[in-house]
Amino acid sequence: MSNNVAMVGRNGKPSIDEVAADWVARLDRGSLNAEQSADLEAWLAADARHFGAYARARAVFASFDRAPALGPQFDPAQFLQANEPRDEVLDSSRRRFVVGGALAAGLVLGGGVGFAAWRDGRYSTAIGEVRRVPLADGSVVTLNTATRIKVAFSSAVRRVELLQGEAMFDVSRRAGIPLQVVIGAVSLLAGEAKFNVRSERSRGVNLLVSSGRVDVYPGGGRQDVRVPADVEMQIGGVGDLQRQPVGPAQAERKLAWRDGMIAFQGETLAQAATEFARYSRQHIVIDDPGVASRTVTGLFSATNPAGFARAVATSYDLHLKITSDAVLLSAA
Repeated sequence: MSNNVAMVGRNGKPSIDEVAADWVARLDRGSLNAEQSADLEAWLAADARHFGAYARARAVFASFDRAPALGPQFDPAQFLQANEPRDEVLDSSRRRFVVGGALAAGLVLGGGVGFAAWRDGRYSTAIGEVRRVPLADGSVVTLNTATRIKVAFSSAVRRVELLQGEAMFDVSRRAGIPLQVVIGAVSLLAGEAKFNVRSERSRGVNLLVSSGRVDVYPGGGRQDVRVPADVEMQIGGVGDLQRQPVGPAQAERKLAWRDGMIAFQGETLAQAATEFARYSRQHIVIDDPGVASRTVTGLFSATNPAGFARAVATSYDLHLKITSDAVLLSAA
């Protein structure tokens, strides 16, 4: 291995966790060149422990979205100091890292957003919950409300089945082994890429690619399609593939759920009510077609349908009635 990794541990040699943390910091500051990429692949392949350490480091960096700020001064030796195995909460106000048995433990980000330790198996979120799931290969999946996935990884296969809901995939590169995401009969393959997938019973599968590219295998004898970055594809019934370009502002609105928000840009109140129903058991009910057809624009908390309804009622001079399980909007 070349001198791309220069951190030294207490014994004069870099530990596995120190090397892994340095690789992740370098990747987060920018793309590796060909030689560095080859060095990383060789290091990962040299020892199974390397792969696990790299996954742990990726998980912690991803949990903050602030890895560039850590920079070369970041000390993984302090970060990975040994502690008794336990589950703890990360105090985000002081940005202190808590490690249980050298694994990043539970992380509370606030606003119903949680963090799950990496492992193969099944993961899910409750209604109104958003959760990040670091995977064993260094990839990260962010689960939206009421979402279920099944993860199955091996030395030759990276497979995630989206059983229900919506998820954002930030895929780590593994030479020769793309990540496969399966949604019913639809299969997606991606190398290093970032994309969002939403499964809807009435409409099929919605795919939004933010970076990289995703190969879509729609099933049912349909031809596979490659979807590049900044493109959205709706995969419906037999032969029904619709794609359109997506600008940065539109993409941000569609992905506002990652911050516990819902963004509307001219949707009807009926459509807004349907969207809020995904995040709360307190549903918005609109019996009047005239009221339901009115449009709304703005950014709202996903788990506060009553707050949204109050704002709408004020804007449109509507009658509002709130009960424990419903928010009723009608003409004044």
